[in-house]
Amino acid sequence: MKPIPLNKPLLFMSLLALCNPIAGNSERDEKAYIVQTDRGLFIGQIDNGQLHGHGILFLKNGDYFIGTWTRGSLEGPGAWYERLPSSDSLHFSYHFVIFANNRVSRKIEYEYCSLDDIQMAWSDCHCIAGNCISGQGMQFNGMLQSGSLINHRLHGFGVWIDGMSNIHVGTFKDGQPNGQGVFLHIVENGSGIEKGIYRGIWRPNQTEPDQVEYYLLPLSILRR
Repeated sequence: MKPIPLNKPLLFMSLLALCNPIAGNSERDEKAYIVQTDRGLFIGQIDNGQLHGHGILFLKNGDYFIGTWTRGSLEGPGAWYERLPSSDSLHFSYHFVIFANNRVSRKIEYEYCSLDDIQMAWSDCHCIAGNCISGQGMQFNGMLQSGSLINHRLHGFGVWIDGMSNIHVGTFKDGQPNGQGVFLHIVENGSGIEKGIYRGIWRPNQTEPDQVEYYLLPLSILRR
């Protein structure tokens, strides 16, 4: 697949997203869209033309917001990946926060497990907010998982982030991508940061998707 030319990928993605949802087929609207908004690039769920459900927003200043949108407004617990000042590379600090009206309202007080917590189950140590056993929640163990969780594994629609270079938005089964989804791969090379989006279909026990399309993002996205 050839990447879309750098001078016009986002317009194409926006139009394609509105007419061609790419993930899920449950009773709930579990579809992942790629949409350019006035605040940045959004990948996630949409309902009736509004951001609605789980997703990730790549802000124009280089930060990421991960959480749940309700009729266009980012609300409730989520994560804020903050690009470090004067950094053109993949260096972030991350915060677990409560969003209100599309903005960070306050940080969530959270203590990581220590060696003294060995009597506590691994999963109990890493659930940041919500219901990580059978509901909507967010957990972190070096990898962020936000969305529909069963027994501390993504099961249904969600967002998965491994470090800063691999981000998956779509449907999961038993913690693994399953079905259609969007995979964002970010790598540093000698000339800067290369960013690409894969739209594909993940099969059980398959680490690489059946690639559908590939987009090369402009350098103005995900970078200060």
